[in-house]
Amino acid sequence: MALLSSPLKGSNNELAINNKKAALTEIIDVLRAVCHAHRLPLALTWIPCCYSEGIGDETGRIRIKEGHTSSNEKCVLCIEESACYINDKEVGGFVHACAEHHLEEGQGLAGKALQSNHPFFYTDVKAYDIQ
Repeated sequence: MALLSSPLKGSNNELAINNKKAALTEIIDVLRAVCHAHRLPLALTWIPCCYSEGIGDETGRIRIKEGHTSSNEKCVLCIEESACYINDKEVGGFVHACAEHHLEEGQGLAGKALQSNHPFFYTDVKAYDIQ
């Protein structure tokens, strides 16, 4: 008995890109609904990334974390700008400032969640001490 199969359309990379786009679209829809329901000015999406220090004149490098990190990399959180929702245009500069920095494990609310590997909630983020 001969089994015929057709080759898969698209590569694994294309599938991953399409899955990421679909996930980011869903995230932005949820963030939009939450911001409107609770009258929040913005919602940020932090994603795990790997950071490696530059050697010599080389600058540091950040990449999206996929699988295990190498021994010379550390796990940090970076803003995924395409999945952030801005409900108040006056805070747009804050989002861009956040995108230029990363959080290490334990830093801020997002860093606490990364450190614990569980959601981290705080009732009043204005009163939260980031140290």
